[in-house]
Amino acid sequence: MLEIPDRQMFLKINVSDNGNGLKQAAIDKIMMGELESSNGTFGERGYGLGLPMVIGDVKSLKGQMEITSEEGWGTNFEITIPLY
Repeated sequence: MLEIPDRQMFLKINVSDNGNGLKQAAIDKIMMGELESSNGTFGERGYGLGLPMVIGDVKSLKGQMEITSEEGWGTNFEITIPLY
């Protein structure tokens, strides 16, 4: 979902999935740039490049990213970027 609330000076992007979910320890490692890629819901393998790139881009735009997750139910990534 892409949202620009009325009269707000920021862009909000939400990306959600219905995958395995993440433990809080994994979320903490993601935010510190320390987590390596793991197999997905159906055993698919990643390269571990996506999240570090997104985090770097969000930081360079002076934005913020929040990750919320529930194991077994999926994960939500909320990115907020100022428009000024």
